[in-house]
Amino acid sequence: MRHTFLLGKMGTVAAAAIGCAVFAATPPAEAQELRLGGGLSVPVGPDTFTDLYNLGWHGGLEFGDSFGRLRRGHAALMVTHHRFAVDSEKYFTGLPPGAVEIDGGTYAHTEMLLQFRYDLMTKEVRPYLLGGVGAAHIDITDVTLTAVQGSFNGDKTRSASFESEMHGAFTLGVGAQYAVSPAFGLFGQVRIAVATTDEMTVLLPVTLGVKFL
Repeated sequence: MRHTFLLGKMGTVAAAAIGCAVFAATPPAEAQELRLGGGLSVPVGPDTFTDLYNLGWHGGLEFGDSFGRLRRGHAALMVTHHRFAVDSEKYFTGLPPGAVEIDGGTYAHTEMLLQFRYDLMTKEVRPYLLGGVGAAHIDITDVTLTAVQGSFNGDKTRSASFESEMHGAFTLGVGAQYAVSPAFGLFGQVRIAVATTDEMTVLLPVTLGVKFL
């Protein structure tokens, strides 16, 4: 009777040990995530950009997966759209206020990047470094100037049009993500976004957002 009891107990212990071994050998579940965010975009350079545009805004999304030990690495496809309106006071420096009206000239900058993120910690709050590379589409809407006072060499209006352009792009930044639950989180980040135009167009996006999945 005692022998049977010991065999049964040993069998239970062995089964538990095998179960633990199988559990330990099972890799962490894949952690796909969708992140949506938006915020302010600050024009940094060149002067031809900062002289005409002030603070702008942006919105974007990322979808990707984690990898590596403890899933600290993340790779994602990111699309972010930035938009800036012309600062008429800067545009018409030296002219009386209201002498010229401007219509159009909106600067639209869309990033399409493969982005990599690395968590510095694996706690509820995860500070991280990020970098990415890809392309940027830049488009400036047609501009019409109307002379309220005087004229442009006899004309009351003057127009200019611009062709959209595609350039290489890259980004570097830092941020932190807070896990509210396994399927929901909040994040904030700041980064430098560069488009390889002739003078290197540089933006500073400051982003707050949410993470799903």
